[in-house]
Amino acid sequence: MGDLSGDERPEIVVPSYDGLMRAYSPDGEELWAYEFNGPMSSFVGASGAVIADLNGDGSPEVLFTTYAMADDRSHLIILGAGGALLQKVPIALRGSMSPPTVGDVDGDGQLDILISLKDTLGAGLGGVQLWTVPGAGTGCVLWSTGRGNPARTGRAQ
Repeated sequence: MGDLSGDERPEIVVPSYDGLMRAYSPDGEELWAYEFNGPMSSFVGASGAVIADLNGDGSPEVLFTTYAMADDRSHLIILGAGGALLQKVPIALRGSMSPPTVGDVDGDGQLDILISLKDTLGAGLGGVQLWTVPGAGTGCVLWSTGRGNPARTGRAQ
């Protein structure tokens, strides 16, 4: 949930098993749908969405990950507030079922995107990927994790 339209009312962004990520107004009207799976030759699912202003321009972006049964079909997807694709970045192996977390992980003043993967990367590398978002402003996270806070209770702290 987050204010995608600038009207100070939270829109709801949710994935579905038909391969679409959809945004709804607070009144339940579908605003847009983004097809994350393409031609459904095999199952690709999506995490919950996270809404954050990644570049500090005052307009939020929608981030989510995809996951698959087969390797090399998964992505970190970043959409504009209107549902247009901004970035589609491959993520390792079978991807991530968990929503990305956005925050300044290392205290350098730039936002980072943290993804917990379904699989380890091998060679003792664990199953986490971390990206720094160049040019991100400070204090622009609207809803920093898929469930609202580190305890994942669904409530903003």
